Amino acid sequence: MIRFLHYLLAILLTALVITILAVPITTFSNMIWLNSIGMPISLSIILNTLVSDWLGLGIPLLIVFFIGLNIAMPVAFITKRFIKFDHKIWFSIASSVAVAVALVLMIELLFKTHVIGGTRLPLGQVLHVTAGYLGGIFFCRFFKPKTD
Repeated sequence: MIRFLHYLLAILLTALVITILAVPITTFSNMIWLNSIGMPISLSIILNTLVSDWLGLGIPLLIVFFIGLNIAMPVAFITKRFIKFDHKIWFSIASSVAVAVALVLMIELLFKTHVIGGTRLPLGQVLHVTAGYLGGIFFCRFFKPKTD
């Protein structure tokens, strides 16, 4: 029971790490766009927007990533028994796939549009998936999966 609670805490904290890394991608993507159309951007605007995005966008993303990780990580645990691969890389790949699938499903299920501004360009999508990969590294360090 304690191991299961530790696992859930690891998933929640991993989703939080991914969210903390992913939200600024959208913030800076929007700031770059606003600057490109001539809107003056100051440091205070960037910081206020970043905090606002973490509070407004962060909570829904945290929930979405938490749900995705609760699917991806058990699948990674099961498949790890059959595929000999470094567990840190394996769980990081699982985490990044969870983020990628979540981003695709958000587009497909929500009006066929990019709800998250940072995913409108391929670079933003790659950065989100990279945030997922880094979250998987965190998961392995925090939870230390036993896969043998």
